Amino acid sequence: MEQESSASKSKRRARVLRRSATEVFFAMLFVAAVLIGDRSASGQDAALYMKILAVGLPLLVVTVWWLFYAKLITSLGEFERAMATRSLAISCGVTLWVTTAWGLAIEFAGAPGLSLALIAPLAAIIYSVTRAIFHFVYR
Repeated sequence: MEQESSASKSKRRARVLRRSATEVFFAMLFVAAVLIGDRSASGQDAALYMKILAVGLPLLVVTVWWLFYAKLITSLGEFERAMATRSLAISCGVTLWVTTAWGLAIEFAGAPGLSLALIAPLAAIIYSVTRAIFHFVYR
């Protein structure tokens, strides 16, 4: 197998860093949108448009975040796309397991409730960790 040149390695690392920075940006933007929504729509006397904004703003961020991932995965090479798809599948499964386990703990063991709005950042964290593991294993 041919060794990767240092210029190629540096470009690949720069792409990975840009992608990671963009993911962190979307995660922080989502949390900010949720906090803005919480502040703007709290209380019984909040206007209807504020409640719509509180729901719509985080949904808009998640939609753009998802479109970013879809565009990213389709733009990758064959091997990288396979790794990203595997990471996505594993992260979806782990997120499903964690949220189901937490829901059962809430239902039967009296665990504190977890906001459903936190599932998107949880899935993103699990995806990033899974992708980092694949990156480390297959580098």
